Amino acid sequence: MTLADLDRLLADWQQRIEVIAQNLTELDGLPTYQRLAGTSGYPQAQLTGISAARVAPALEAMGVLFQHFGLLAHTVEQASALRKQLSWFWPASQKLHDIIDLLTGPSIQLPEVHVDLAHRDLLTAAATTQMVTPEQLLAAMTHAFEVVKNTIYAVDSAWQHLEPQLARVDAEIQELQILAETLDMRDLAELLAARQQLRALRGLVDNDPLAARADLDGELTPLLVQARTTLQQRAAQRTQLHNDMLRARTLLERLRVIHQQATEALAESQVKVVTQTSPQPPMTQETLEALAQWLQRLERTWAEGHWVPVRVGIHNWLARAQACLALEEQVAAACRAPLELRQELRGRLQALKAKAVACGLAEEAALVSLAEQATQLLYMRPTPVDRAAELVAAYEARLQSRPPAAFPLAASEEHHDGQ
Repeated sequence: MTLADLDRLLADWQQRIEVIAQNLTELDGLPTYQRLAGTSGYPQAQLTGISAARVAPALEAMGVLFQHFGLLAHTVEQASALRKQLSWFWPASQKLHDIIDLLTGPSIQLPEVHVDLAHRDLLTAAATTQMVTPEQLLAAMTHAFEVVKNTIYAVDSAWQHLEPQLARVDAEIQELQILAETLDMRDLAELLAARQQLRALRGLVDNDPLAARADLDGELTPLLVQARTTLQQRAAQRTQLHNDMLRARTLLERLRVIHQQATEALAESQVKVVTQTSPQPPMTQETLEALAQWLQRLERTWAEGHWVPVRVGIHNWLARAQACLALEEQVAAACRAPLELRQELRGRLQALKAKAVACGLAEEAALVSLAEQATQLLYMRPTPVDRAAELVAAYEARLQSRPPAAFPLAASEEHHDGQ
């Protein structure tokens, strides 16, 4: 190594010493570190649990860092002092090698380390010493600095953010409790557990902030997420119940209308038509009123705030009412069907008679007889629609089977052309 190389190496180590000194000083000046270590007028924090298990080794490592920094700085100072004794023109080779050995060789003796008897064999001494190079010592210091820094900042983050976070959690619990009461869920298990957990965490903030932070993220936050999810699901159920109650009232009114239509259609059918099979009667008025009273009871229970049991009741009510509505619609349709058939047969017969006239078959005896019989039945009360349908079908079948007669109008036109 040349003298210029040595100067560059020495300058590099001097710069490293300055940076290390600055970083250690800033770390030592952190209020959180001073509170943990009990320096600068702070009473030392009495830690327990996880925090004590992590902080105690970090504080010890901080002391070792300053001790090792002193050894490293002293070695660099020795090298600087020897360098001043060298001349550019007549550098002494032995001193040059001494400086190089200081900066690159195992020149730093670490403090004695006591070895417990349990970890010794027969030839192991009670205390051991170790010689390391400056680079090896710097590597160990770099690792220790990261451990100390990360521990200090973990505690600092916990102390800085836990109280505001716990305050927000408390406010969220209060908000969820109000929502739970409106949903008739005052004793929601997740909220009860969250309140207990919050009280426990507040007791840990000063003495075990790392455990409090872990419990907040790992236990309390999931409890609140579950509580909010449960309440949101219950709120959705309440909204659905509200919609079901409105739907039930609309369905009841619809049922009343269809029941009235079915009753009127049955009465009209019984007066105007006769069929081979009698239509099924609509439900009784008593059944309809029983449904209405059932719904009124559910509405009263709901108005009293006991909406949870109403969910089952309204589900059953809607199923029953929809079944009744479907039946009433079938009854109304069945009662209207023969009336509509009678009207359709009347129109069809008129159309067929017009076609017979157009085909010159209106005066055929068989068609005239069928038309008279069908007309008589279709305009009498009650009309036997089945028999009337048979007559109209017979009229249509005979009309289709007969060839058209010569049209009178066509014969008149031939006579006129001959003239």
